Amino acid sequence: MYLFNYYGKEGQQFKLSTPAVDLLHENDRYKCMEFYYIYTAGYGSSRNAIVLTIETKYPDNSTRVFEIDTTETSWALFNIPIEETYDSAVFDFVATQRGTRTSNNYQHIYIDDVSFMRKDCTSTLPIF
Repeated sequence: MYLFNYYGKEGQQFKLSTPAVDLLHENDRYKCMEFYYIYTAGYGSSRNAIVLTIETKYPDNSTRVFEIDTTETSWALFNIPIEETYDSAVFDFVATQRGTRTSNNYQHIYIDDVSFMRKDCTSTLPIF
């Protein structure tokens, strides 16, 4: 996933969708999953806020959105709560530009190496 921002545009965004993630394994549903991702950013002389969200889409077309407020680290780990009634889900990673630039500086955002694994439910992200 790559977002390039030049002259800054409010609301500019880029989305990366995963394939459907199977949540049912040997008659045991995954109740929570976690994912790792690498987040790096390169900037010109100024910085605008970038907000990364995950939109979890279930087979019945319902969606839950989780906002990730950590944009300072290279590695991050989050726990995603999964509804017990679903057999699969699709996760969309959405990077959105907030604010505009006053110069011709640039901004790059890279998100890659996303991986999922099963996890015991311990804590959850806030739901927005």
